[in-house]
Amino acid sequence: MDHRLCLALLGLIAACNQPPPVSRVTVENCATACSQLRALDCPEGKPTPRGASCEAVCESNSELLEIVCVTGATSIEAVRLCNVRCRQ
Repeated sequence: MDHRLCLALLGLIAACNQPPPVSRVTVENCATACSQLRALDCPEGKPTPRGASCEAVCESNSELLEIVCVTGATSIEAVRLCNVRCRQ
């Protein structure tokens, strides 16, 4: 097996054994993230077709969303790096 491939696999195994970073998702985090999405005119910042607010969706799905990432994003490109589509 190629030496570089072995190193890459070892790095991947080590990364998998790391605990996920702890980020507390709070109501304030969701409010900030949704404000940021609205400021960038991302559809994710708007109510869903059934009328659920961005904040409600955020709080209900906090384990699936990268809220802390979105709160620090200042551009559409940065929001997309947080796994938010932001298609206008």
